[in-house]
Amino acid sequence: MYEIGEYLISEFYDNDYELAKQKKPAKAKCFARVIDTLRANGEKKPSRSWLHNAIDLMVDKKAVGDFLSYGNLPLSHKVLLFPINDLEEKKIYAEEAYTGNLTVSQFRDLIKRNKKAHEASVFRFLKDEKSVNTRDIEEIFSDFNILQLTEKKFDKVKKTVQDEIEEIEAKINDQKIILEKYKAIKNKLDKVAKKGKPKI
Repeated sequence: MYEIGEYLISEFYDNDYELAKQKKPAKAKCFARVIDTLRANGEKKPSRSWLHNAIDLMVDKKAVGDFLSYGNLPLSHKVLLFPINDLEEKKIYAEEAYTGNLTVSQFRDLIKRNKKAHEASVFRFLKDEKSVNTRDIEEIFSDFNILQLTEKKFDKVKKTVQDEIEEIEAKINDQKIILEKYKAIKNKLDKVAKKGKPKI
């Protein structure tokens, strides 16, 4: 798989690993034609997913480098690491899988549990005005991998932000009404003061 991945990146991505990571072949039509030709000839192996896995495997290998724990993982474990974009996070998972001698099932469950907890923390964070106020916009997007969320989760994030906007705008409008009342009271007090406070 490593050899096939290296060949595909060289042939269809002009040996550009960033293009391979982004799934943007320099020769997209040719790559699609290879798969179509295999299908037309009745070839079931390698499958489309296997070919893409071979590319992802080489992209991860180049990114991770000589990180021992990752290198010692079975292929099945490395495949589970494909969706994790953050390199340091990928290494942490690889370390946990290797040192904990986790089975594929155990490793998949670990990633799934952490993903759910991470996604839940996004919504908790977005509902905390103080936390949002102290963080840079780009930092928020990168820390919570917002652009890598599923479409459903991404839409939920958008709705959460919109709900917060509407809630804050409502508070601002309420405050504006109260502010105008205080201003009216102050104006009346000022007028009374100019005329002289009535003696009782």
